[in-house]
Amino acid sequence: MKIVEWKKIRPADPIPATVSVGVFDAFHCGHQTLAAAAFAESSAAVRAAVTFRRLPESKGRPVYPFSMRLEDLRACGFDEAVVIDFDRAFAALPADAFFARLEQRYRLLRLTVGSDFRCGRNRRSSAADLERLLPQTEIRSVMLNDGGRKVSASDIKRYLREGRPEAANAVLVRPYRLPLRWCGRRFAVRRRSGLTVLADGRYEAEIGGEKQTVRVKGAFVRFEREILVKKPMEIVILSKEKE
Repeated sequence: MKIVEWKKIRPADPIPATVSVGVFDAFHCGHQTLAAAAFAESSAAVRAAVTFRRLPESKGRPVYPFSMRLEDLRACGFDEAVVIDFDRAFAALPADAFFARLEQRYRLLRLTVGSDFRCGRNRRSSAADLERLLPQTEIRSVMLNDGGRKVSASDIKRYLREGRPEAANAVLVRPYRLPLRWCGRRFAVRRRSGLTVLADGRYEAEIGGEKQTVRVKGAFVRFEREILVKKPMEIVILSKEKE
């Protein structure tokens, strides 16, 4: 998947594309529905996701670090990711200026967003405004839901803080993965990533296809059996053990 830096977009011959815009913090079944709507009948077009490296403060701590979010977009089938660092300058950008810049790279055949999509200065523009802004583009506004129930990253973060990975896994496309690095004699969550904190407790996990019990306490994770690999790794958290 090609990474396109937002600030480096320059006027060029636009590429025919179907574009999805979203935070894509933890890729859940609602995102999968959005991607399916974006990709429908668009085999000849580039599949592009517009997303954020640095999230808006209103979104709180992310579920995953940026590299893992890109991995999920790639696995879903996107060809390119336009990456934005959310800052004051971007927050002040009107919606028409945002799309004018995006159209320097893409000829927007289809734009797919969530039904609660808002963009532009002070989040003034909604999905309903896009038809006026982009008269030559097919606009699709998609409900991000699971069996009729709205799904959001906020729900997933709450499940993790409450120690309910089973609930998170029920709506995530891929089970919840905890990124770790070796820190002295223990593995720890990457502190600098500022991720959503998984509740303390004992969890059933999967490491390299094998199940093992792990204990989470703050930033640190202890394994029931010795782990010889000391390089950064991911483990799949399946469920919390009953106390």
